[in-house]
Amino acid sequence: MHARYHAARTLCAALTSAAILALTACSREASTEAAVAPVTPTPTAPTPTAGDWKTALESSYVRLNAKEDGDGVESFMACFEPTSDQKKKCGFVAFGKRDAFRKLRFFETGIPMMIGSGIATYVSLKDNEAPVLFLRPFIFRNSWLFMNKVAIMVNGDVILEQELNVEGDHEIFPGGVQEHNDFIATADQIQALRKIKPDSRIIVRVTGKKGYITLNNSETSDVKNRVIEVLRV
Repeated sequence: MHARYHAARTLCAALTSAAILALTACSREASTEAAVAPVTPTPTAPTPTAGDWKTALESSYVRLNAKEDGDGVESFMACFEPTSDQKKKCGFVAFGKRDAFRKLRFFETGIPMMIGSGIATYVSLKDNEAPVLFLRPFIFRNSWLFMNKVAIMVNGDVILEQELNVEGDHEIFPGGVQEHNDFIATADQIQALRKIKPDSRIIVRVTGKKGYITLNNSETSDVKNRVIEVLRV
């Protein structure tokens, strides 16, 4: 009787140990499976192609009056925000140019002639790249200023100050001398220029080695319109 009891206790202990080992093994196996479970990769957008870039660009405006000069350079009018109004078919226009050899486009707002003094504005766009905004201060007077700085004030606050390359470009004409200088607007400067609205009061000052000049009302109005439109471009 005692031997049977002892055997039963031994068998029970063995079964209990086996059950514990089995549960432990199952737990470890489940943990291992959870640890090595495959991770579903996050889907990524396909990389845009050169064709995608061109399609996106050309959908942003309507090209008008395109002509090629035979040297790989094409000129055209870029009609942005086209309308059905017969009197004003475009929200605004820019003078466009495409140099196939350089793989480069330019979009200039305002009249593409530097008459008097002001700030010319244009976008430079390399194929498959992001647009770059250029500002070109220019002055025409009867003596050299050797300009080295341009500043724009909007409603009493100076929103842009840019040091210029003193060398710049200088040209002599029968009626006087012209100076002009190009610089790339930074992201902060672009954001600041967005403060310029059609009803804004702005003052433009060009400083040089021989003093400074302030643009007159007509020149200032032209700068205002150019900046507003080039930012829309």
